[in-house]
Amino acid sequence: QTIALILAHLDAGKSAEIVSMLNEDIRGDVAYRLATLDRIPPTVINDLDTILGDELAASGSGQTQQVGGVHAVADLLNYVDKSNENLIISKIDELNPELAEEVRNLMFTFDDLIYIDDRGIQQVLREVGNEDLTLALRGAGDEVREKIFENLSERAADLIKEDLESMGPVRLSDVETAQQGITNTASRLEDEGKIVIARGGGGGEVLV
Repeated sequence: QTIALILAHLDAGKSAEIVSMLNEDIRGDVAYRLATLDRIPPTVINDLDTILGDELAASGSGQTQQVGGVHAVADLLNYVDKSNENLIISKIDELNPELAEEVRNLMFTFDDLIYIDDRGIQQVLREVGNEDLTLALRGAGDEVREKIFENLSERAADLIKEDLESMGPVRLSDVETAQQGITNTASRLEDEGKIVIARGGGGGEVLV
């Protein structure tokens, strides 16, 4: 519970880094605790103040603090590798299947790039190197490939297609790392308000 509380006050990338360093036996439990955190009494935060220093001291304002939740876990899982993602989701599923489904629905995956409009995709691609993009597309479905090729210049698209055709066997972990880097870039741009990701097609939501 203490680990989960600390992670709740960190950004998703740093939380993912820490979770990956934890003993495998407790990673899922910590993520579950993080998902079920809600409002923390100020006394609990004050008790941790001596360990966490000023970061949590600023949060101990005398009012309950809302932290964690399924959004925090979904964001964290967007930054971990596939093996850790599966381990953590499986543990949450074991403890609370409905909660695990909530987390899955909030996660942003490489396939979800199809839900970004053309202008947004172009902004993402401007921050991605051709080598990483080619590697990521090696394991991509047809819809994602089509979306990306449509938003590249004809020359750039042709070069990547040629590289894909001539590419030898590659490790799945390398493909997943490249895809994760691109989804992290998209998530960051969304956080900065520069693009909109209509997850799952936007659920009928109208964007204006």
